[in-house]
Amino acid sequence: MPRPVTPLVLVTAVLATACGGPDATIAPRSASPAPTSATSSFAPGEGELLAVVRAGTARYQRVEAALDDGYVRSASCASSVFGGKGYTYQNASLFDGVVDPAAPEVLNYEPTENGRLRLVGVTFLVRATAWDPFHTTVPTLGDRAFLDRRVAGSFGPPVAHYALYASVWRNNPRGMYDPYNSNVSCEFADDAVVELIRGTTVGQPVYPNGNSPLGGAASR
Repeated sequence: MPRPVTPLVLVTAVLATACGGPDATIAPRSASPAPTSATSSFAPGEGELLAVVRAGTARYQRVEAALDDGYVRSASCASSVFGGKGYTYQNASLFDGVVDPAAPEVLNYEPTENGRLRLVGVTFLVRATAWDPFHTTVPTLGDRAFLDRRVAGSFGPPVAHYALYASVWRNNPRGMYDPYNSNVSCEFADDAVVELIRGTTVGQPVYPNGNSPLGGAASR
């Protein structure tokens, strides 16, 4: 399915001929004004881009609309010691190397107690095979650089890629662009996985320090 067209933004492609250079920043030429807020921490221009992301994905509050547009659940509900990502819905037709703020490649949904799915954020995902032949730096959304997930052990899918998370539909105490949202849970998921993160501990120790059921004494 072709990318949806939004009247709020004319999006530039990431190809060098369209961006004026091989490493030009991806940004819409025009967008709706950013909402004003006394507590806003976004730099000028960043709020505008996030407004475009929200406008382009508002209809996906209903997961049925996402399914109609070609998004498909691709992974179990993911959580970690830092918080959750929720269910991942990917649209394969958008893996074309174009960073379009109105059309993210991935939608993230949190399962709720009543069995429905709540849209909590989006993920922009650019495959390295579509990006690297034409660029020497990582893709960006405005001034925000994507995470480099091209090497083994970088906690991404087996396909080398770049990713940028944005919690545009659920407040994230860890920050707008953090992969994990401490307000998102997989408690009501029909299937879930806990992502192991380097340098962290999952669960609690079974036995305290001291004598153990197997004999002897543990460290004190």
